[in-house]
Amino acid sequence: MGEDFLEKDLLHEELQRHFTENRERLLKDFAFLGKLLQKEIVSGDGSVADATEQMAIPNVNANSGEGGWTDSEDIFIGEILSEKLKCHEIGATTDSARLLHAAILACPCVRVPHPGWARAYAEAVGNNAVFNILPARPTWSSFSDVWDDGLNLVWRQALGMGDLLYMLHIQNIDLSLVESWVMPLVNILLSHSQFLSVPGFPVWPDNLRITWSTADGCLERFPLSEKFLLCFPAVFGPSLLPDTLSLSPAECGFSGIRYASFDYWAYLTNTECGELAVPEDILLRYPDVAPTINRDVYAIRSQIERLFVDYDRSKAFEIARSIRLAGLNKDDKSHD
Repeated sequence: MGEDFLEKDLLHEELQRHFTENRERLLKDFAFLGKLLQKEIVSGDGSVADATEQMAIPNVNANSGEGGWTDSEDIFIGEILSEKLKCHEIGATTDSARLLHAAILACPCVRVPHPGWARAYAEAVGNNAVFNILPARPTWSSFSDVWDDGLNLVWRQALGMGDLLYMLHIQNIDLSLVESWVMPLVNILLSHSQFLSVPGFPVWPDNLRITWSTADGCLERFPLSEKFLLCFPAVFGPSLLPDTLSLSPAECGFSGIRYASFDYWAYLTNTECGELAVPEDILLRYPDVAPTINRDVYAIRSQIERLFVDYDRSKAFEIARSIRLAGLNKDDKSHD
């Protein structure tokens, strides 16, 4: 009996030492396995269902193909992202891909025309991205409804797997009464709060991007206020940019599958802030939103200057403002 306890004590000490020495690697391995393993759940009628179906949100690796890494943005945009985008959006161009890339690098939450744009971006990043889609429900009346419906899962996975890009697309957002539940997210974007008001008070993960789209053509939509639309940049393609701007970088031919390095992607998101870039009328009407608009304009401008090398600073600034305020320019009159 005494020998058994001694052996258990020695085993416990050995396991504790092993965990202490390899803690970071073990935690990453566990999180990675937890993301990949499909856990079976037995439902009330005795049938077996997939865990992701039970949680009502798919957790899909964007691209399981094989290929080499690339740290070239020209290749990523011209040969990968633009080709992926064309699979989801008829008429998409390399310019569309550049604008989408700039907005996602610069801002944690971006409005896009439909889920295919977000899916295309995740597919382009490849094995370093996890794409999730969360259809909005008319029954969402508080943030806890959205949190429990799938946002919680994605948010905590992103916090636990800092070397992957997590993309969550909220589909048909205006089928829900958005402003009854969205404020915890908006408060972080507006720098009113650093944390979500949920157990654990998690911060917004640096590797999490949320995109959203509206239910265009559906008659059962709830109105979206002007102030809500001002909280997010929007990418609808080059057609919404000022007519005086000509977007014509050379198209690159598709030459096989490559993936974007997450470390390089994270490096590209670093940017600087600038002086006031907010229109005066918006500054007067929405002083609490103005600092966020200002920050986003300069973050997007920084990316535009890199991606469109022929543009001077003023032209990049004009494009950045167009993207940041595009949500107000689109035909959303029924939502005002």
